[in-house]
Amino acid sequence: MNESKVSVIIPTYLRTISLSKAIESVLNQTFQEFEIIVVNDGSNETETINILNKFRDARIKHFCNSRKKGANGARNTGILNAKGKYIAMLDDDDIFLPTKLEKQYNILENNTDIGVVITQADVINEEDKLVRTIDDEFSPEDIFYNLIFNNSVVHCSVMFRKDIVVEAGYYDENLNQAQDYDLWCRFIRITKFFQINEKLVLWRDHPVSITGSKKSFQKLTSIYLAIENLLQFTKMEISPVTISKLQDRVYKNIFELKETISIFHFVYKFIINDKDLKLRNISYKNRLLKKAMFRKIETSLYYFFIKQPKKLYIVYFILLPFIAKKVLIKKMIQRMTWKINLLFYKDKESLLDGKNFK
Repeated sequence: MNESKVSVIIPTYLRTISLSKAIESVLNQTFQEFEIIVVNDGSNETETINILNKFRDARIKHFCNSRKKGANGARNTGILNAKGKYIAMLDDDDIFLPTKLEKQYNILENNTDIGVVITQADVINEEDKLVRTIDDEFSPEDIFYNLIFNNSVVHCSVMFRKDIVVEAGYYDENLNQAQDYDLWCRFIRITKFFQINEKLVLWRDHPVSITGSKKSFQKLTSIYLAIENLLQFTKMEISPVTISKLQDRVYKNIFELKETISIFHFVYKFIINDKDLKLRNISYKNRLLKKAMFRKIETSLYYFFIKQPKKLYIVYFILLPFIAKKVLIKKMIQRMTWKINLLFYKDKESLLDGKNFK
């Protein structure tokens, strides 16, 4: 039996059917030098053992928390007992696609400056039907910049170095919401993220699993984590209300849009010139955040405009270059031109064929 190079951590609680699917997805990987650590978080231990015994695979190990500690407590139990150099996280109702571990392992092995590798994802419902895809193409700069403001990482897609999570201080067991975002915020201070632009996991969305009150607390937690990031990286103090607008891209008027652009631009300028950031090479430092800033600005401007009354398009289009100045990229101009043409152009079908809106 080969030594385990990757430890796959699967916390579980009262999900015996989906747990089997999650384990099977790991056993079907093209990369086989792994161990699977299933952590029962205080539920019926006998049922979990019966499922694990069906697989008859010595690489599957079982641990049980004596009391319910929550998802973070179960994850930490798994990490503390992991033998692998790398850790892959998998919730008991999510699924790995066959080449996930192999592709992530190769990147971590061949790039010492990268501490975390993530992937894109297909989102499925409880009936295993595709709901949507998460397929934004992120560079390391994009990930770093976006994580300052909000969580853009699918949790079951991550693989990270074990020594990185030890240095960061493990998952926070006292946190009930936004647990993964909290860890990513600590990761970006000490290591570099990399995304494989392929959908290599199936993430199961449970629309009724989070109540309205929990969503509110999760939102608040996310806001205050973003505030901490800005203080950490830029010493910039921003109100929770402003952070919420940055995350949701909701602007009531052109002045709020201007404030948003200013914040994004300030963070970009500060980080790209900060000599104390733990970046591993000069070329990465020189390119830092440039792509991400343009993407964020472009998205913010686009969502602002599509929510405005059509009669204001021309007015804003005239004012915008003076407000956004040099941050308004060519792609945004093309989109806005397309929207204005759509209002007045008689042959709208030729505009709606998609070729002019990319």
